[in-house]
Amino acid sequence: MLAQLRAIANKKERITVGILKSVYKQELKPVHPMLNALRSGDADKILENGEVDMVISATNTISNMFSCEYLFSPTYICIMNLNHRFVKAGMTLEEFASEDHLMVSLSGDIIGPTDRALFQHGLSRRIAATVNHFSSVANLIKRSNLICVLPISAVVENLIAGEIVGIKLPVELVPQQVSVVWHKRQDGDLGLIWLRQHFRRIITHSIEREKSLVIQSSCL
Repeated sequence: MLAQLRAIANKKERITVGILKSVYKQELKPVHPMLNALRSGDADKILENGEVDMVISATNTISNMFSCEYLFSPTYICIMNLNHRFVKAGMTLEEFASEDHLMVSLSGDIIGPTDRALFQHGLSRRIAATVNHFSSVANLIKRSNLICVLPISAVVENLIAGEIVGIKLPVELVPQQVSVVWHKRQDGDLGLIWLRQHFRRIITHSIEREKSLVIQSSCL
C-alpha cells in the first residue's frame, strides 16, 4: 500500500524496485530491527523484539531474559534407500564418513552435530548435497544412493510405509534438547500458558506414537 501511494505521488504508472527500496528505507525504519531478527533466525532477537510470543527450538544455553520448558530430545537415525549396500551389511564409522551424505541445514550452517561427533574421531564426512527443509528428504533418498542423518520424527511415516530404511548411527551424537522458549515478561500470560500446555500435549502424543510405530515395524 505504501509503495502504491508513493508511485501515485511520483506520478508513475507502476511500482518499481526503486520505489520499493525507497519505501523500505524511509517508511519502514521502525520495523528494520524486527525484520533483521527474523532474517537471522536468531530466536533471542525474535523474542526480544516481540515478533513472536514463543519459539520451539534446540536449546543448550539461553539468556536470563527468557524462560524455557523442556519438550524432548530427538532420536537421530541414518536413512537410505531400500537397496543401499549398508542395509544388509551395516557400516563402520569410516564407511559412514566416506559415503555421500545429504545434509539438512535449516540455518545454512554446514557443520552439524554429526560433523562435530566425527571430528572427535579425527574424521569428516562427504556432503554431496544440502537442503534447508525436511519435506524433500525422503524422495531424494529414495531416488539416490545418498545417506542422511536426521531426527526420526522427520521421516517416521516414510519408514513405516517401507519407502526408506533407517539404521542406527555408528557414532554417538551429543543429545540436543528441544524446548519451548518465551520472554519472561510473559510468564504470567494466561493465553501463552494455555498454548504451551497444548503444544506439550501434542508433542508428547506425537513422540509416543513414533516410538510405537517404530517398534512395531522394526525400523531400527
